Amino acid sequence: FAKEEKNILFIILNNNLNLPNLKNLIHFKKVSEKKLLELYTISDFLYRPLKFSSANNSILEAISMGVYVITNDTEGIKDYLTPKNSLITDNIEDIKKFLNKKISKNNIRDINYDWKIISEKILTIYKKALKNE
Repeated sequence: FAKEEKNILFIILNNNLNLPNLKNLIHFKKVSEKKLLELYTISDFLYRPLKFSSANNSILEAISMGVYVITNDTEGIKDYLTPKNSLITDNIEDIKKFLNKKISKNNIRDINYDWKIISEKILTIYKKALKNE
């Protein structure tokens, strides 16, 4: 797919892949937490194929960073993925069409997973708990 879509930079995180040497493909085998945060920050999309899942940290991390998720149809992820923050499909042609739309990161950030909002909600919960003691 990276061979066809030369205008998209693909960043791959995987220990077990032997990938072709392409100008638009960067492969990391292991990354630190700091580097992972940096990669989420610069990414527009996370492609995360799954066999099964009830919850997936990489998907939750991605949507919390405003990164649009592309994944296949499994039961557990439907609880927190929406059309606003993801494309759920088993069809590679759907993914190609989607990527060609070039959705910008500003248009896809899901407000429900913005850390500023989450931290404010947590602070409100703590304040209420302290008042009830």
